[in-house]
Amino acid sequence: MEANFLTGAGFNAGDLNLFFRGVIASLICIWAVWTSWKQFQLTQSGQLSYGDWFVNVVKAVFIMTLLLIIVGA
Repeated sequence: MEANFLTGAGFNAGDLNLFFRGVIASLICIWAVWTSWKQFQLTQSGQLSYGDWFVNVVKAVFIMTLLLIIVGA
């Protein structure tokens, strides 16, 4: 079946799998950075304390790490 896919599509199915894993991992990383940045902006405007921001960033990094492990498995 792998050979049929390679013949029909012109590329390996494993490469396609790695591509989609890379895209998902990139989106997860962008999400973590975006949420951290937006919450930092809330600290600058006084709507969120620095302690709460730090806890939220640690949570976002933890969730990002777990999701990257799942995507990589």
